[in-house]
Amino acid sequence: MSILFNSDWAKYPNACIHYETKNHSFLHLAEVYHALGVENCAFHLSLLQPELKDVDPFDENLPIDIKAKILYECKNNFWYFVREVARVPVPGSLTATYFQANRANVALYWFFMNHVMVLIVILRQTGKTTMLMVLVVYLLNFATTNAFINLLTKSEGLKAETLSKVKALFEELPDYLNFSTKKDIFNSDEVKIAALDNKFKGNLSSSSPKQAEKVGRGFTSPINIIDEAAFIENIAIAMGAMLMSGNAARTAAEVNGKPFGTILATTAGDTDDRDGGYVYKIANAATMLDEKFYDAPNAKELLDLIYKNSNASKNEAKRPIVNITLSYRQL
Repeated sequence: MSILFNSDWAKYPNACIHYETKNHSFLHLAEVYHALGVENCAFHLSLLQPELKDVDPFDENLPIDIKAKILYECKNNFWYFVREVARVPVPGSLTATYFQANRANVALYWFFMNHVMVLIVILRQTGKTTMLMVLVVYLLNFATTNAFINLLTKSEGLKAETLSKVKALFEELPDYLNFSTKKDIFNSDEVKIAALDNKFKGNLSSSSPKQAEKVGRGFTSPINIIDEAAFIENIAIAMGAMLMSGNAARTAAEVNGKPFGTILATTAGDTDDRDGGYVYKIANAATMLDEKFYDAPNAKELLDLIYKNSNASKNEAKRPIVNITLSYRQL
């Protein structure tokens, strides 16, 4: 369980703010939140075990007890994983970089961990696929077992690109934190981590309404990611079937304390287009991102705030949705 609300710090009496992090993007974001008047401005800098504050998780000479502490921190603190462990490959370079925190990706993660449905609209060049797949890698490798995560996207090409991103991110993990093996499946359709019985599968909708509904009904997973939603054929049909078929799985995940949630991600579509127009209606009926939501006392009151500030009764999904739409300069 990661620290999300100010009240969560009391659950971890030894936890501290990781001021010593070398990932300066997280420190800068805390300054941005503070400037916006957010009291809960350092949740993403949380460190459950202060003794790790100066430890490099990629140090090849780490003793086994420190490795065990790092594994514990990763499993119980998503912010540590994304801040200190996740590395993003750079085209043309042999050295991967820290994951760069910004207002969009941290908001996406925070609302997802609070089980709030999110629509995120940003440019692809700002790392949309990377932010989604970093979350998938965490779910597959640390957060759960016996899980099925679904991806719905617009084309075979984007599906293959997305799945290859997962493999590349896994390859950047330190060996002692990587639970995949050479026998595991990493292809253009799915990723399977056998040791944890976790699977991530890519899917496409269809120009046929009947086939689109069939695809959506196959989404019995508690975790669904829809990428380039405004460009997916018959997204209204596929998504409607997806939300209905996944109800039981999400309820079971909630009862068992496992991750669940739905993410819609897209670049801006054509509002005059059938599918783009559908996503545009969802965006207009959703609650716009306000970082003051981070100051909610707990998850229940957060949902109440989101619902009160939305037109959820009027949107197609009939549920509270947060709209994270940010330009490059706003990130």
